[in-house]
Amino acid sequence: MKKLLFLLFFIFFSLCFAEELALISSDSKDLPYSFHDIGLGMTIDEVKKNLKDDSSFAYRGDRDISLLSGKNRSSIEANGCHFVKRGSFQFYDEKLYSIIIQMNPENIDYYSIYSFLVEKYGEPSVVDQKKSLWEDDRVRFILERPLTLKYIEVSVFKKIIENREKKEALSEKIREQFIRAF
Repeated sequence: MKKLLFLLFFIFFSLCFAEELALISSDSKDLPYSFHDIGLGMTIDEVKKNLKDDSSFAYRGDRDISLLSGKNRSSIEANGCHFVKRGSFQFYDEKLYSIIIQMNPENIDYYSIYSFLVEKYGEPSVVDQKKSLWEDDRVRFILERPLTLKYIEVSVFKKIIENREKKEALSEKIREQFIRAF
């Protein structure tokens, strides 16, 4: 009889706890996929248009665009205004995959941003002296010291890493073949 009561008691509290977990997880919010109207996955032209319209940036047009090393990679760098010191927008296959926003520490502080992010998105998955990191299957969102926000599209970032590893392996193989030719 005691075992039956214990079992019923255990099941009752397990169901109550499961309901609480469901409520907590339903309140969780998706991590940010954009800064203002500039979102990961946008084309270069969409980002250029939104930068022109965003009062946080002093975007000067095409002279702020540069090509990065590697195939299908480019970047837009724009000076910021007031809270934003500088913005860097990196593209792969003409789609935005990385947003880096350097904030102006004279007008906003690290702790204010960190506190707001914890309140909105919960505790970060990684915290150390240099950064706080939130991540889901779509985006890696990082707050770095002294005061930089990074938005990185996870799937594209993994693809870039895989391509780099393939190039390094091929380069090593060619190097070994060259050495063996002696």
